[in-house]
Amino acid sequence: MTQNLNRGAVNRGRLLLSVEASDGGRMHKLAWGELRQQRNAPGIEYSFKYFQQVEGDLLLPAGVKPVRVIARLVPASGAAVEQGFTWSQATGGTPAGR
Repeated sequence: MTQNLNRGAVNRGRLLLSVEASDGGRMHKLAWGELRQQRNAPGIEYSFKYFQQVEGDLLLPAGVKPVRVIARLVPASGAAVEQGFTWSQATGGTPAGR
């Protein structure tokens, strides 16, 4: 995550991820609560001035092939921002299913 608009300010909020996946040839979206295995799971807190790298593991259901990751930033103030990445982009080139 990087901040380009107001470089002097600290950006705070929560990061929520979702995954678009193929399950037996059918596409569906796994929401943050499903990935965390908690219905109302809070997002990952973030706080940075210039940039922040976020790492972690996602637990995908058996037989699901991840295709795309959607990152949703919900700042403490202001509107939420969402951006999608292919699974390969999000994992640094790791093939889907690994």
